[in-house]
Amino acid sequence: MSEIIAHHYRELRPLVDIVGDRLLFIAAVLVALLGAALIGVQLIDILGAAASSFQRI
Repeated sequence: MSEIIAHHYRELRPLVDIVGDRLLFIAAVLVALLGAALIGVQLIDILGAAASSFQRI
C-alpha cells in the first residue's frame, strides 16, 4: 500500500511544483502592485497635490 502512495506522490509532485510557482508569481505581482499604490498615496500626501488638479484622459 505504501508503494502505491509513493508512486502516486511522485506522479503528482511536478504538478504541485507548477501550481506552487504560479501562485507565487501571482502573489509577487499583487505585493508589487500594493506597494506601488502605497508609494503613490504617500507621494500625493507629501507633495500636497489636490485630487481636482489631476486631469482625466
